[in-house]
Amino acid sequence: MDRFCDAADTISLNDVPLGTRVRVRQLISHPELSTRLREIGINENALIRPVNRGNGSLICEVCNTRIGLTQMLARSILITMV
Repeated sequence: MDRFCDAADTISLNDVPLGTRVRVRQLISHPELSTRLREIGINENALIRPVNRGNGSLICEVCNTRIGLTQMLARSILITMV
């Protein structure tokens, strides 16, 4: 079940400066995409660090693994600063 976060405390993963460690607060994508994100370790309360951007993609490190996301998908991941 999704929890609704205070908008003042959250931003999208796509807006985080590279190298900044953040905590996932909410996934607001289509339910099947949210389920897949959770399966690969991008779930609520996970720590994540964007490491590279380019050509419409965002590379993030989560659970010591690098994962590539489209910037559109990264916008559907709401985070808070650690």
